[in-house]
Order: sequence, then C-alpha cells, then structure tokens
Amino acid sequence: MPNDRRVICLELNELSPELLELFMNEGELPALDRLRNQSIVAKTDAEASGKWLHSTTQWHTIYSGLSHQVHQQDHLALPPSLQASPVVQSIADSGKSIAQCGSCLDDDVDQPLHDELCESTSPITQLISNDELELLSRFFVQRATDDRDHSTPIGAREVLGLFSSLRKRGLTSQTAQRILRQLFAERTRSVRWKRPLLLDAIQCDLFEKHYTTHRPTLSVFRSQAASHFQRRYWRYFQPELFPIRASASDLLTFRTALLECYRSIDQTVERFLRLDPQATIMVISGLGQRAFPEHDETGSSRESTFVGQGFLERLLGSNHSVFSEPTFGPEFRLRFENREAATAAANALESLVDSEGHPAFEIRQHGNRLTGIATRRSIAAKEELLTDQRTQQTVLLSELIRVEQNPLSSHVDSEGIFWVRQPGIRHRAVQQPISLRQIAPTILDILDLPCPPELQGTSLFEAPVESVSPVRSHHLQTGRRPVSAKC
Repeated sequence: MPNDRRVICLELNELSPELLELFMNEGELPALDRLRNQSIVAKTDAEASGKWLHSTTQWHTIYSGLSHQVHQQDHLALPPSLQASPVVQSIADSGKSIAQCGSCLDDDVDQPLHDELCESTSPITQLISNDELELLSRFFVQRATDDRDHSTPIGAREVLGLFSSLRKRGLTSQTAQRILRQLFAERTRSVRWKRPLLLDAIQCDLFEKHYTTHRPTLSVFRSQAASHFQRRYWRYFQPELFPIRASASDLLTFRTALLECYRSIDQTVERFLRLDPQATIMVISGLGQRAFPEHDETGSSRESTFVGQGFLERLLGSNHSVFSEPTFGPEFRLRFENREAATAAANALESLVDSEGHPAFEIRQHGNRLTGIATRRSIAAKEELLTDQRTQQTVLLSELIRVEQNPLSSHVDSEGIFWVRQPGIRHRAVQQPISLRQIAPTILDILDLPCPPELQGTSLFEAPVESVSPVRSHHLQTGRRPVSAKC
C-alpha cells in the first residue's frame, strides 16, 4: 500500500496561548476550538533566553530538530534555507514533494519576480517568491502602520503585474473584493490597521489552488498576523495593564484589533479544515507572546524603522539604490543591487559608535541583503550623535532610525503551542511541555520516513504513557509501527 500521508504545518507565529484560550472560551474561535478538540494538544518550551528567544532561532530549531546551541542561528540570522532541514532532506530522498507559502525559512536571494512558478531543482515549491512577498508586505503591512512609509515606493504597473500574476495562481474574486472594500473603507474611516489581515487571505488562496492540484507531502503555511497585532495593539485590548495611557480616540479605533486578528486566523484555520480531512494538520506557534507593560517603564523596547537609505546611497554613490524590506520585529532588512554594495554598507553601519564608544548597530550580511538592529532604540537616544570610527564624521541616529513614541505592547515568551490533528487519533492533552526539537521527528514519524540520527529530539508519539493518556496505545492500534523502530 503506497504511503500517501500528508502533513500541513500551520505556522501561526508567536500566537499567544493566553489570548487563544480567552477567545476560545468566549466562543469567538469555533474553527480553532474544533481543531483543538480533534488534536493531540501540547505546550512547547523554547528552552532559550536572551537573543536566542527569537522566532528566527526557534523556527530553525523546529525544522532542524537541533537546539540553538548546535545550529547557532541567532536573532539577526537571515532566514536559513528550509532545504538544509533534515525533514526536507528525508522527504526529498523519498521522492515526495514540499510546498511553502509565506514561510520565513527560505531566503533565495536570486529568485526573481515572476508570473509563473519557476522550474527549479529544489525539492520545495515556494508559492510566493521573496520579491512578491516583499511587495505584498510593503502594501499590506508597512502602509498599514506608517503614513511616512520609508520603504521603496510601489509603482502602479508593479502592483498590477503582481496581482495579475497572483490571479493566475489562485487569487480568488472574493479576496480581490475584500481588498477593494478595504481600500474604499480607508477613504472615510480609520481602518488601515486591518490591511495585514488580507495578506493571509491572499496566501491562503494560492495555497488552496496549489494543494488541490499537487497534494504535496509536506506543506508549510506561515502567518505573522498574531505577532504583528499583539506587539502593536495589546495595550488597547487591556489598557488597564499599561502605565502609558492610550488616547480615547486610539482606544476607540484599536480596541477590537486583537479579537479581529484572531477571528481572521480562525477563518484561515477553517479553510484548512475543509481542504483535506485526511491530512495531518499541525498548528505550531514557535514562541508565544505576553503583555509586557514593563516596556512602558523602561522605554527600551519601542518600534523602530530604518530611514537611512539616503545616508547609504550617498555613501555608495548615485548609481546605487537601497531597498528597505518590511519586517515584523525590531530588526530592519536592506537589499542592495549586489554583494559589494551590501558589504560597503555593512562596514559603514558597523563603524558607527555612540558617545560612549559602543557600536550603534549589529549587522548580519547574506549575499546582497543585510539584517540589522539598532542597539540604541529608546526615545532618549533619538538625537544621539554617532561617529564613524573610520572617518570621524558624525551623523544623528535619528537620521538613520526613527523611533515610535509608543512602546511595544508585548514581548516574546518561551511557551508556545503544538497541536497535531491526525485521522484516527483521539484528542488528548500532553501533560508536560515538550521541546521544539521534538517537532521534526514527529513530522517524519507521521510520514513514516527515516529519522536522521543527528536529530536531538524524539517523536511526540514516543512520550511516556504517564505524560499522554491512552494516546500512545491508540496510536499503535492504528496499525503503524512503533516510532522507536526508526528514530
């Protein structure tokens, strides 16, 4: 009998277990509630702190099955390729297919914007190219949060070409109508903050069409909505927690933002539940988030935007352009025309120091891209004068980084969720938190594929009997062989 098992990984990045439980108890999330009641439910422990408590680090742990002490992908690492994952390697070696949509685990620098999916030797089909995802993020995320958008402008021809391409690959008329209704509503109401929710709908359209046609063995669908909305809007949901009081107008505008975000995620989950009842669906958050009013008191974690493209273009010369790509965290990402320009820009930013001689930026280069973070992001540091150690020339930090007045509302937390809905397996709750290193072996176990010896974790189905009520015995009754035979 051929192995036609399929796994769909829903990467709901930094979903808050607290908010999830609250909204489900209030009956606001029927699809997520139904999925939970059909799943093996576990909490995860990122087993990390400091700079390692970051989604870049944790997603690499999830798909590599290795701890951050081994893979060493810190919070400034550009997203590593999913192709390096033992999970992908095992699936590719078995001749099966993989698809990803919006995942942060692929960073193919040279992949061009295209109208049709490119032929590639990669075992992964990427449903939205990095260039397309950048354009969509600039339109639906950056413009939703900042009237003074400093990212590269989007031309009308570029937008029409993009949506024409997406239409051919599955964008539905319903989603197109949602986009038009959103743009029309923005003319008379303060609803631009809702734009990022449309990004998931677009990705879901493309995913559904590809999945229905090709039925990949492993599918990865990523949503950043929860991470983005919680950081910006949690203070309006629970204003009593935060020392900095929001204005009455902001409370009126944003008080339902978190609930609408979770409702949108619930609608996405409903589409996946209908898509393939025989597939295994995994919900993975990687990390969680929690309200963090301490930001208000310290002033040290505020949203910042890189606005120094002009500074770098003057440094590089008039023939070079610097493209700013939207990100969902405190980092900024810049793209250059070639590797040499990126190296020159990295050297310039790394040579800038503050008045105490401390580096103003941490920079990581990957090809023609830079990922960076300002080490001084508080309001007090806005007008700080930076000095170039090489030339002794000075520049104001505010000419390079603009810091928002309101601090962020939430902070990442090591506790995440991991749900597994598999046909034939009853709902059970795992009593003890599991390691993120267990997810890769669990995926391979469900697909009945060999588990490479270098993986540090074990499949969820290898949990001791006392940790997971009778799930293990029921799992064995389905006719599948014990996991320990291969992991």
